[in-house]
Amino acid sequence: MVLTLLAAACSLGQSPVDGGRTDGPTASVANSRQETASTSGEGACTGTTGTDGDLAAEVVSVARSAMKDSDLRAVLVSVSRDGEELATASLGQSTDGVPAEPGMRFFNGAVVFAYMGVVMLQLDDEGVLDIDEPIEQWVPDVPGGEEITPRMLMSSMSGLRDFETMDSWLDTLYDNPFRPFTTSELEAYVYDDSPLLYEPGTAIENLTANTPNCTQERGWQHPVCYSFYDFYSEQGGETLFGQPVSSLEYLNGRLVQFFEHGKLVWKPENPANSQITIAPLGLQYFYFNDEDEAKLSPIRNFEYNMGISDIHAKIFSRTPILASGSSQTVYIIAKDQNNTPLIGAVVQIKLTYPDGKIEVINHTATDESGLAQMTFNANSSEAGIVKIEAQINYNSLETTTVTSFRIWY
Repeated sequence: MVLTLLAAACSLGQSPVDGGRTDGPTASVANSRQETASTSGEGACTGTTGTDGDLAAEVVSVARSAMKDSDLRAVLVSVSRDGEELATASLGQSTDGVPAEPGMRFFNGAVVFAYMGVVMLQLDDEGVLDIDEPIEQWVPDVPGGEEITPRMLMSSMSGLRDFETMDSWLDTLYDNPFRPFTTSELEAYVYDDSPLLYEPGTAIENLTANTPNCTQERGWQHPVCYSFYDFYSEQGGETLFGQPVSSLEYLNGRLVQFFEHGKLVWKPENPANSQITIAPLGLQYFYFNDEDEAKLSPIRNFEYNMGISDIHAKIFSRTPILASGSSQTVYIIAKDQNNTPLIGAVVQIKLTYPDGKIEVINHTATDESGLAQMTFNANSSEAGIVKIEAQINYNSLETTTVTSFRIWY
């Protein structure tokens, strides 16, 4: 009777014709090909169920709708409660001419990281394992096991290769798609002479065009994901940066991605809209080749000096509020009209205290960064605002800038 119930549910996608509950052992429509011959085409359904035919019909109906909405060729579905199997069914064809059956297996892909990650975290909480300890103590034969940790496995950062992407495994699979693989055989693909793609913990693998918030255009070897793609697409995309030449990876404690013409770096300490930055590859290349650092200094000659037409200056006080008699430092930055630091600009500051006293500190010069600083003791018999006026001179040019701080007692 249960076989009849599920067969009706599969074929009609609705409650069994008698609509009732029956007693008896669980039965399977997939016990033989003969039993499934009438429902072995595309969208066919086979399965097992408990004694509730209404539930079986509802499960099949939901699965059939999901199959249609997601354009799936096959679905395996099972519902259990407190360890009791309530309904199990399969729909569609695993491959052309081969109907899906409940006993079939499939690669669960990235889904494994969700439930295995939860289990690992639970074991870590219970003290059974430490997710930051090398895995060689549990599986001693894994290449890189002295560095790889459970956390890296959960984060797809172990460096171990995915056998599903290997040509040798794909060739074997295509020769016989029904060939079973043992665990030892699959390990042999992963643990060959050069098993690690990168140093464990330094990159993120398993990012594909199908990963949420990732994009992989035709011809790209790697996807661009998350905020990296937002920045990449908004700032010129392939025209400016070229194609991605790496996946996301960790380098010197930073999440980075390399492109043909640049490198993007994620800096989470920056404001929300400025966390993706362009790395100074030219400067890094300069240091990598051990070039003379003197070459980094701007060229200063007569023609350059004569081309300076304006001074842009800013002034800051180190401490906005202090007590009378305390030490204060003032910083002055001077640049030319091209935003290039002015070296050797002469700076003078004038301090006007709240008690009317005036103090002038003369003639300090800006350094190679266009910076000058002056330190003094702020003394006033009255509390209030101290006005600071800075005068900056360079050749025949002159400008002033103003700031202030407060003496509060």
